[in-house]
Amino acid sequence: MVFTPRNQPWVLDVQPGGTAQANAIDAEDLNRLESNDADLNSRLGILEAGSGTAIPADGSVTNAKVAVSAAINLDKTADSVNRLAMTPAERNKLSTLQLGGIVSGYVPAGSTTASIVHALGTTDLLVGVHTEADGSYPLVAANSTDINTVALTFTAAPTTNQYRYTIVAKSALLAAPQVRDVPVVQAFAPSLTLNAAAGNSRITTATANMTLNEPTGGSDGQLLTLKVIASGAQRVVTFAAALKRPASIASTLTIASGQRGTVGLSFESAYGWTVVTAFAA
Repeated sequence: MVFTPRNQPWVLDVQPGGTAQANAIDAEDLNRLESNDADLNSRLGILEAGSGTAIPADGSVTNAKVAVSAAINLDKTADSVNRLAMTPAERNKLSTLQLGGIVSGYVPAGSTTASIVHALGTTDLLVGVHTEADGSYPLVAANSTDINTVALTFTAAPTTNQYRYTIVAKSALLAAPQVRDVPVVQAFAPSLTLNAAAGNSRITTATANMTLNEPTGGSDGQLLTLKVIASGAQRVVTFAAALKRPASIASTLTIASGQRGTVGLSFESAYGWTVVTAFAA
């Protein structure tokens, strides 16, 4: 509907029933407007229902209202998706972060029972395990062995980076600081190869001399500490040739009976494992 007002604001009205002088919008004009009421109302109703499109003439919007039931879609460009994408190595770095009461990481490979140190100081937990490849949830039993450790039991031993775990503690505990690297008891072996993904702090009781090999499953920049308790007699820890050492650190560490030896290791993906400290006290 197009309405064109008359050129002059006041005109001489000679129509029957009209006054000698009337406003330019008279009964005839009103009749024309009323005849378009249905069209006007239908157009306004479409906009009010949220199914129409309104485009301001000057390209600006000063006041917009969206119905509660209306859907709002935010476009994702290819660039934003690329910026949010992460490589497996970057995800592995994030797996070592512990934000408040949430701990996440890869399940250690090689055994149907995996010991996860979360160091959240409670057994009030939510524990989840999912498959890295497709996000599915395997059949797994989770049991707290103490307030800082959860044992995950699988029907088949996981492979490297096959599963990820997420452990959440109740929020009431978050106000208190938590010890993050509670020592994990490491089973002794005369030739010991640590799984670095199982924790950054280990303790083992040596009942014989021991050769320490390069750990597996290291993350770039990871620091790992191994405490060795000499049990029954003096024990000697020999560093395998693959472990790099500065000249100031000998190839062996002798620990007196009943004493503890401490070995510190650091990992660099392009260089390997380096013995950064070794002493007995």
